[in-house]
Amino acid sequence: MGKTKFVCFLIFLAACVLWFPVSGQSVVVDSLERVVEGSGTPNGARIEAMERLSKILGAQNKFEDAFAMLEQAQQLSYQEEDGKYGARVHSTLSYLHAQQDSLELAFIAIDSAHWYASRTSDKIVQGIVRFRRGWLEHFVENTDKAYQDMLEALRMLNGEDTYSYRS
Repeated sequence: MGKTKFVCFLIFLAACVLWFPVSGQSVVVDSLERVVEGSGTPNGARIEAMERLSKILGAQNKFEDAFAMLEQAQQLSYQEEDGKYGARVHSTLSYLHAQQDSLELAFIAIDSAHWYASRTSDKIVQGIVRFRRGWLEHFVENTDKAYQDMLEALRMLNGEDTYSYRS
């Protein structure tokens, strides 16, 4: 009898673990989609939501949808004076290209992200772009450059409110 209860408990636990992450991610996706589709949403918030949504789509191997979403975000970022929006879009574009082993395109995108990051005073975005370059250099096993970029990203982000980017 004890063995049966244990097996039932394991089945229940497995069902909970498998069901809850999907529903949690669905809530995030639904929230981001509402921001993207909202008629009163400012361009900046829409661009940031599209950028985050494209990362989720990429994680779900929906790369065509992710790239289409980033293309729309890129078009919106051209209307903004602050370079942080273009930097975020191109940084994520670099990430998605790297996930598809298109490393040449990933480095082109991160170069563009750096260009846009130089046109903003937002230290968090500058640090994220620097981190993404370090991540990309690490991805291609260029350890020295990766180390330098990661350290510089840490310096830039030190003292900034970056809790949502820590992992």
